[in-house]
Amino acid sequence: MNYYLITDRTQDGDHEYTDYIPVRSKKPVSEWDDNWCTLFLFWQYCINWIEGDDLWSDNRIVRVDAIKEITKDEYETIGRLTECCFIWEQIAEDGAENLKEFKEDE
Repeated sequence: MNYYLITDRTQDGDHEYTDYIPVRSKKPVSEWDDNWCTLFLFWQYCINWIEGDDLWSDNRIVRVDAIKEITKDEYETIGRLTECCFIWEQIAEDGAENLKEFKEDE
């Protein structure tokens, strides 16, 4: 099993907010889909439109800032503190479904 901490950022005018999402995966990040950041953001946020490389959610730009490999113990500790741990394969599936719905609505 592989463990990661994904950092995403929301820019709302002059304000920025950061989330840290612990994720486990059967595959290393090097084997994830090339568009994994997009899938993650479509899972994490309600994406309203895409402009160039920017994804927007309710007039806020959202993006993935970083992904860092962490240990199983770190993953479990973050999970206990935040009461949320996620599985990449489920995120990717849900993100792909949200992306598909977005494209159908265009």
